[in-house]
Formats: sequence, C-alpha cells, structure tokens
Amino acid sequence: MKILLIDPPYERLMGIKTTSVYPIGLSYLAATSKQAGHEAIYMNFDYEKDLPIVNPFSRIANVNNYQTYLHEVSNDSNRVWELFRKLIRETSPQVVGISCITIKMKSALMMAKIVKELNSDIKVILGGHHAMLYAEEILRYCSDIDIIASGEFDYGLVEVVNALEKKFDTSYEKLCDIPGLYLRSQQNTIMSTGVREPISSLDTLPFPESACYYQNSDIRVLPLTSLIASRGCPYKCAYCATTNLWGRRVRWRSPENFFNEIKYRIRTYNTRNFNFYDDCFTLNRKWVEEFCDRIIKDKVSINWSCISSIN
Repeated sequence: MKILLIDPPYERLMGIKTTSVYPIGLSYLAATSKQAGHEAIYMNFDYEKDLPIVNPFSRIANVNNYQTYLHEVSNDSNRVWELFRKLIRETSPQVVGISCITIKMKSALMMAKIVKELNSDIKVILGGHHAMLYAEEILRYCSDIDIIASGEFDYGLVEVVNALEKKFDTSYEKLCDIPGLYLRSQQNTIMSTGVREPISSLDTLPFPESACYYQNSDIRVLPLTSLIASRGCPYKCAYCATTNLWGRRVRWRSPENFFNEIKYRIRTYNTRNFNFYDDCFTLNRKWVEEFCDRIIKDKVSINWSCISSIN
C-alpha cells in the first residue's frame, strides 16, 4: 500500500524556524513500512529551507508568532495547505499517518480534514504524545481521524496496513487483534485494543529513513542527523512526558549497531554533525565509553552533541 507520513506545520505557519530537527518516530515508521514492502514517504511539513531563524527562547516573539499561527492554521488558502493538497493528489496515498504533539494539534486536524475532503477512502492514523493521551476525546469529536496509534508503534503501522489491505468486512476484525490502537467499533463506540508491548531488541529495527520537504514545488531529502541510541528514562520529571511513551525501563541499541548507523549516514548523506536525542545519553557510562572507543578505533571524524543530566 501507499503510505504518507506527515509532521504537521507549526513554525512554518508563523513564517519562522528555530531548528531543522524533526520527529524521528516517523522516520522509523517509514523504514519498517518499506522493509515490509510498502511504499512510504515521510514529509516534514514544518520545514522550509529559506525561512528566517529566530531565538526559540524569546518570550515576546513566541507570543506574537503564536497569534500568527492561530490565524494561519485555519487559513484554507495558506500556501502550506495548497502544497499539502498537491502532495495528496500527486502521491495518491491509501494511508496517511500524522504525528501529533500538543502545539501542532490544530495543524494535524486541518491536515486530516483536507485528506478526507480530497478522498474519504484514505485512512487517517494519528499518533504522538497528544494523540495517545487524548485518544478517546479526539475520536469522539474528530470524525476525520480513523485510528489513533498508542505506544511503541514501529511495527504496529505495518500490521495496520496489512490488515487494511484485506476486504472491508475482515479488516475491522484484523484491526481489533492489533494491540496499541484506539478506533471506532462497528456500533460507532470507541474501543481500545490494549497495550502494545515494547520492542525487546532495538537492534532489530532498520535504520530510520530521512524526511523529505518541499523546496518551492520540488521534493527534496532532509538528511536525518538526530539519532537515538536508547529508549526510556528512569526518572519521572514533572515537566516531561517521555515515560508515557517509553516507560522508565531503559533499552539500549548495541554500540556497534549505533555506530554502524552513523557510518551509514556519513556514507549516504556525507554529513558528520549529529545530535543524539536520547533522554539521557550518558546514563550508561560503560555503553558511552564503548561507543567512544569505537569512534577512536575506526578514526571516524564526527561532531556530536547529546542530552544528559547533572546527576
């Protein structure tokens, strides 16, 4: 099947950008979908190369820019929405997956609305932190959303797409057997298919795909430079939602597997600057030392940054 994965616009609707970082979760979904034999493209609709860079910590600028966002997200003639319609018409997806964090919720719903207006047969799947936490409420009030994905969904999307390939009278029964979904029953009630178990070995996952973006009217590749070596965090900070997705048990890729991905990205995209976005990259000192030893041993020249904690 043809799958289109979307990171909705937020800063782009304000006419600014603060970073070129984009959600890596959709990158993994694109990779597992391709591995399973489906056609998949990941479009980052929040990125535009020529937008001005602003200070993300400027409080006044953020307030003013957010008012711009609220206006443009509902502006049906905005160029971003016209490009999205163009993409749907040109790619003819059968499934559209949209990532949704809270600040992008309005954009995600606008995209779902556009998809259904163009072709009501396209299945729209919503995922991400906000969708997980408010799944029942979203399905209750947003008829343009067909399915909400919950939990670690790297292989879940493949299972959903495989089920949707079946005839309509059997696809619903197949979906009910896939854990990690919220969907409407045949009686139009909202149901959950249960909790999805986390992946036991992260080394079994394919390397994540890079996103694409529109440069004028052309689709270009935006090389992925934000990588993760682990999932989970043992802490439970009041301001952080990461444990809602990964839990508090930390799972690591092997240093060898992570290093091989870096070499792959150097070889494929000729990039040597990486950001490691693990919740706490230095949590496992032995792992970090093995990884650094491998960099030194193979004489690989890269620049990298990571997230850590003072304790």
